[in-house]
Amino acid sequence: MQPVAIRYEYPDGTLCRAMGFVGDLTFAQSLGLVARQKRVIARLAFAEPIDPAGLTRRDVAKIAHERVASLLGLAPPGSEPRTPRGP
Repeated sequence: MQPVAIRYEYPDGTLCRAMGFVGDLTFAQSLGLVARQKRVIARLAFAEPIDPAGLTRRDVAKIAHERVASLLGLAPPGSEPRTPRGP
């Protein structure tokens, strides 16, 4: 299993939050926000692969979540939130 973090940013390196499908937005509203963006860069970061042998689906999901959070400079799941680091 290959955890991958995706960070959307503007050409100046600032985070593009319009690309996130979160909260109470409908899919159509989110799609509209995405379509209105002039230029956005998607940056991919790959974490160490997870060997799922002997792990439950929940175990794999927890490990993947932790690795992606680490790649994005976010607090591990279940800990105090912190501000994401820059690019």
